[in-house]
Amino acid sequence: MALDTSSSGQDVTLFVVAQTAETTEVTPSATDTILASGPVALSQVPITVESRERRGRSYDAPAQLTAGVGKGTGSFQTYVKPSGTAGTAPEIGPLLESLFGIETIVPGTSVTYTLRSPDLARQFYTLWRLLGTTLRRAIGSYVTACTFRIQATRDVEGFIYADWTVGCYSLLKTPTSTTTADVTAATDPTIPVNNVGEFAVGQILLLGNETTPATGFVVNAVTPAMNQITVTGTLANDLPSGSVIRPWTPTPTRVGDELGGRIGTTNWGTNFMNIPIISAEIPVDLQVADIPGQQGAGQYIEGLEYGQRQISWSMTLVHTPQYEAMQSHILLETEQDLVLTVGDTAGERVVFTLNDAKITSAEEIDGTPMQMRFTGTAQASTAGNDVLQIAFT
Repeated sequence: MALDTSSSGQDVTLFVVAQTAETTEVTPSATDTILASGPVALSQVPITVESRERRGRSYDAPAQLTAGVGKGTGSFQTYVKPSGTAGTAPEIGPLLESLFGIETIVPGTSVTYTLRSPDLARQFYTLWRLLGTTLRRAIGSYVTACTFRIQATRDVEGFIYADWTVGCYSLLKTPTSTTTADVTAATDPTIPVNNVGEFAVGQILLLGNETTPATGFVVNAVTPAMNQITVTGTLANDLPSGSVIRPWTPTPTRVGDELGGRIGTTNWGTNFMNIPIISAEIPVDLQVADIPGQQGAGQYIEGLEYGQRQISWSMTLVHTPQYEAMQSHILLETEQDLVLTVGDTAGERVVFTLNDAKITSAEEIDGTPMQMRFTGTAQASTAGNDVLQIAFT
């Protein structure tokens, strides 16, 4: 049973790649890189219940029994960056596909993410998180919620962000260690290590200063009684005692550039065009819940149930008579598409479209200048599953 709780306070590298089965890990490649723009937190803890038998004296706390292992959870932030080439998926494409369900690529033109129908199969992902020399591996990962944030200010925060919440089937670790004795060059060598209990079959390692094989050495056996691991691969040079053993990962690659949130237009139907927004938010919650009765190996809960999607929006703009008139549409219950376009160059443009958006509240915010904050909902058309879509064009 692999449990872990970890977090970081600095930027880290993620690798996200699609799986063929929920519980089967897939090794990512360099093209699966996603660069986080803020802290990444991953956690998985056991489910415990009180023992009704082992209570001790009446003033003693009851013993705790492990009843299973809950789903892993995580949260992190990324930029929403176009790839720079129209028709090429963005760096965060796998996360968007997990959230929306459908990715449509028109070569040379656009990449669009639309909401899935409930009867379509959902894709799961392997998510690796690299921080320094520590690697966490989330298997069977899936997005549960995301908030898109457009900051149209002219400062360090003036970009498009996505705040992600994810779940996973299991959370594993690849450790860093050192050798405890000299190791002679050999094929599939056996290596004495510290903290042998942290190693497991399938982990991929780098040994000392060895640069080959380029895809690392794969652990194929762990012998706790001897404090040894055996790896698959050819060790070309002797490995002296005290050599560092660390996780292998692909060499990260970066795709696209951050997009300034102030570059673009916001239109609500045809009545209000080119709205000069200060900021906007679009929260999406898939309402994912566990099905406790469905358990896999090691007491991990496998089943998932998707509830009714919750999608809303809000935007803040400068208080002017023109946009104060938008308040009258609250009582009128006007519904018209809200389109937020960020970027003005092909391949470097993101378009958020909320179908039949309706304003539900408006409030004034004191400041210089005075601001107004509108919040609202969006409705599906008769076709369904079109409350929100995101296009990279």
